[in-house]
Amino acid sequence: MHDRGSIKWTSMMLPEHVEKLKELKKEHQRVSHGEADPQAEEEWDRLIAESFNTGCLLQLSFMNGECANRVRGHVTGVNAEQGMLTVIEAGGVRTSVRFSSVTAVSPYEES
Repeated sequence: MHDRGSIKWTSMMLPEHVEKLKELKKEHQRVSHGEADPQAEEEWDRLIAESFNTGCLLQLSFMNGECANRVRGHVTGVNAEQGMLTVIEAGGVRTSVRFSSVTAVSPYEES
C-alpha cells in the first residue's frame, strides 16, 4: 500500500474499510526493538558526549511505543538518573528520549 501519501477513493469506501486501512498503515509503521551491539552502544555514547560538549548535530533513531521515530539536532542535556537525553532540533523543538529506546545514533550533516 504505497499511494504517494494520500489514500484516494476514501469518500467511496465504507467507514469500516477506512478504519481497516488506518490500522494496516499503523501496523506497517511498527518495528520491533532489538538489543544493540555493545560496541555500537560505546560509539553512541561517544557521539552523544561529543554532541553535548561541542554542539555537533546528531541523528537519533528511537522507539516510541511500537513506532520508530527519528530526531535530528544537538544534545543539550543528559540525565543519567532518569535515563533521558534532551535533544534540540533546528526549529528549537525540544525532545526527550529514553536511553533504553535509542536504536541508532549517527552524525548528521545538514545540506
